Amino acid sequence: IVNVGSTSGWQGRPRATAYSAAKAAIANFTRTIAVQLAPHNIRVNAIVPNKIGSPVGRDEFDPTRPVANMLRRAGRPDEAARAILFLACEDSSFVIGENLFVDGGTMAMDQTGM
Repeated sequence: IVNVGSTSGWQGRPRATAYSAAKAAIANFTRTIAVQLAPHNIRVNAIVPNKIGSPVGRDEFDPTRPVANMLRRAGRPDEAARAILFLACEDSSFVIGENLFVDGGTMAMDQTGM
């Protein structure tokens, strides 16, 4: 099982209280369900993307929108899909209960200046 969270679940955001709280819940839900299902040989993990595809509620992606990450670009949906594929295949057979950040390094950066 691979859940999809968001970096919004790992840091506070103005005007996004419910969204951030829901994404934080996915992180702990992933760990909790991993503990419960591991005895049945079911692995549970999650990816934690940031700025991949269009913002919520928008049909089109704006490639000019500013992105604060180490790569200075938005992520592509195929990059998230490859992370999900990794977590779903045997290459990650010893990975359980993890939240894999697929965020261009956003959460590794100093967030105090934002």
